[in-house]
Amino acid sequence: ELFVNQEKSLLAQWTRAAYHDAGTYNKMKKEGGANGCLLNLFEMREEDVNYFLDAPLNTLKALQDFWHSHPDTCMRISSADILQFAIYFATVRQSGTPGLNDSKVDHLKYNFEWGRPDERDCDTVWVENLPENRMEGAFGGPITTRCLAAGREIREKLMDRNGFSAEEAVALIGAHTIGMTRNIFGD
Repeated sequence: ELFVNQEKSLLAQWTRAAYHDAGTYNKMKKEGGANGCLLNLFEMREEDVNYFLDAPLNTLKALQDFWHSHPDTCMRISSADILQFAIYFATVRQSGTPGLNDSKVDHLKYNFEWGRPDERDCDTVWVENLPENRMEGAFGGPITTRCLAAGREIREKLMDRNGFSAEEAVALIGAHTIGMTRNIFGD
C-alpha cells in the first residue's frame, strides 16, 4: 500500500505485468504461463512487448526481497506468486471504494492461493503467445482489415493457444488496456 500511495500507476502496471507473465501460456505445448519468468529472467523484460515493465517489476522484486528478509517470514514467495498477488491486490484494493480497509486486508490475507512454482527453464519465445497486433494487416489499410487481423490474433493467441473463453479474453483485453492506456486505476 505504501508503494501504491506514492505511485497510483503501479496498480495498472502490476495488472499488465501479471498478464504478461501468465499470458505466455500455450495450452497445446503445455509451456509458459504464470510462472515468474517475467520477474526472474532478465531477457524476458528485454522483449519488445515487455520493455515498459521495469518499474513495476522492480517494485515487486523489492517487495519480494523485503518479505524474504523479514525475520518473521515463515514461507518463501515465488516470483510467480508475487506477480499474481499483485493483480489480486490491485483488484481487491480498487473494488468498491478504492483503498484498503480491514475487510479488504482480511480478504487479501485469507483468500489468495499461494503455491505457484517458478519455472527454472524460461524461454523468451513464449512471449509470442501474447497478443501484439503484429499479424499481417494489423497496421495501415482499411479499418475492417485491421479489425479482422486483431480479431484473428485474439482468437489464435488468447483463445486457441492460451485456452481462454471469449468472455475471459474480453476481460483480459480490458484489464490489459487499462494497464497500458490509463496507467492508473484512480485514487
